[in-house]
Amino acid sequence: ANGFRSPNLPMPRRLKFRECQAIFGAYLDTLEEIAHNDCPYNAHLGGDVGNGLFTTCDRKSPQSCIARGVDPRYHLSHHSTVTTVRNNQTSGPQLLSTARGNESNLKDAVRVIMGVRRVYDMQVLAFRRDYNNSNPDRGWFDAVYEIGEGPIQGLQDANVNGKPAEAQHYAYRLGSKPENPINANLTSHGYSGTAIFRMNYGYINPGAVSPESMRGGAIVFGLVNIRIYSTESEYVEAWTNNRAWHIARMLCDKRWGFGLDYARLNISNFIELAEWAARKVTFTTPEGVVYEHIRAMSDVELTQRTAQQQIEDMCLAGRFSRPFLFQGKQCIVPLRALTDSELAACPVCTDYGENRNIIVDENGKSSVSRSQISDLDLPNRIEGQFHDYLQAHTEQNAPVAEDVEQQLKAGKVLGDTSRRQVTKKYSYLGVVTEGHAVKFSHCIIFLGESE
Repeated sequence: ANGFRSPNLPMPRRLKFRECQAIFGAYLDTLEEIAHNDCPYNAHLGGDVGNGLFTTCDRKSPQSCIARGVDPRYHLSHHSTVTTVRNNQTSGPQLLSTARGNESNLKDAVRVIMGVRRVYDMQVLAFRRDYNNSNPDRGWFDAVYEIGEGPIQGLQDANVNGKPAEAQHYAYRLGSKPENPINANLTSHGYSGTAIFRMNYGYINPGAVSPESMRGGAIVFGLVNIRIYSTESEYVEAWTNNRAWHIARMLCDKRWGFGLDYARLNISNFIELAEWAARKVTFTTPEGVVYEHIRAMSDVELTQRTAQQQIEDMCLAGRFSRPFLFQGKQCIVPLRALTDSELAACPVCTDYGENRNIIVDENGKSSVSRSQISDLDLPNRIEGQFHDYLQAHTEQNAPVAEDVEQQLKAGKVLGDTSRRQVTKKYSYLGVVTEGHAVKFSHCIIFLGESE
C-alpha cells in the first residue's frame, strides 16, 4: 500500500505570508519536538523560553513573539518593514529613499535546494531605489533576494542579472534560526529560516527597472541539516547529495515537506538504500559507449508541485520503488537484480492447482487481471532531460535511448517494414550527470519504469 498519498498537498509549501508559519510551541508535547520546531516556546513544559503560560498565538507579527517571551527574530514570515534613509546623490541636496516589501507580488513557495545547484531566478523580497537626480544613470537598486529554505551550507558566484556581487555591496544569510536583519536600511526583518542575499546594484537608473526585472542567481550548496542515519537511532545532520536521505527529508520535513515523523520510516531500510545509492557504477550502452557515475546522486531544486509527484519523481530517477507501507513503516527498496538465493526464497503465487494461494471469486475466476500493451503503443524511444552540472546546471537533453527491434515490431503492426517511433519524454529530477541520465533512459526502455 502506498502510505503517503495526498494528491493536493504542494511541496514545497511555505508561501510569502506576513504571518508566522511556525507551529506555536505550546501545541507540542515534548521538549524534543520543540527542539526541532521553528518556534522555541517551551514554558508550558518547564523550559526556559516564554514569559508565561500561553496556549495560543495569533502569529500576526514579531510583536506576537515578544508578548510571549520569544525572540522576535524567530517569526517565520516574510514580514518586510518600510524604512527611509538619506541618499547622498552626486551633487545637490540629500534625497530620501524609501524601502518597500515585495512579498505580496510573489506567488511561488520558498524553493528547496538539496545538494548543489546553480539557481537563476531568485526573486526580490525587499528593495530600495536610490535615485540620483543630477546623474540619473548613476543611481542604485538595493535589494534582498530569496535563495530558499535554510539553513544552507553556502553559496558562490552571487549575481544580479548576471552582474557579479562586489564585496562592499553584498551580504548574505544562510537561513539559520534566528537571524539578524541583513541590512536594517532595507528591512528590520531577518527572514528566519530563509537563506537570502543582499546586493546593491549600480550604477543604474533605478527608475528604469522593477523588482520583476532584477533577478538574483548563485551556485547554492543546499540544506546542511539533512538527517543521515548510521543506525536506527543514531544520526547526524549535515549536507549530503545522497538521494535516499533527500527523499527521507521530503517525507518528514514539517515546514515544507510531507510532514511525517522519522519514527514512521523504516530506518534500516533507508540505510541500506543510501549505501546502494552511493556506489560508483559503470554502464555501457548497446552502442558500446561507457559511462561512470554515482548510482543515485541527487542535486535537486524543488519548486512547487504536489508532494506525491515530487517524491515519486525522485524515486523514479534513482531507480527506487515508490514508498510503501510494510509492518507499519514507510519503506523504499532499490530496483535491482535479485541474487540466486533471493530468487529461490521468493514465494510462488498461483491461482490454479492444489497450491493455489491467489484469491478467486465464487465462479473460480482469478482476482489477478492481466493486460498487454500492443507493440504499436509500447514506448520504444526515450527522451530524457536533466540539469547538467557541466553546463552550469542548465536543462540538457540526454542522448536518446532507442529499441530498434521494438520499432520494427511497431511497423509490422501497421503492415509495413518501417521503423515506427513511439516516444516518451521524461524529466529526471535531481539528475545532473549525463551518465546517470543515459543509464536511466536505457533502464526505462528495456525494463520499464518500475523495472
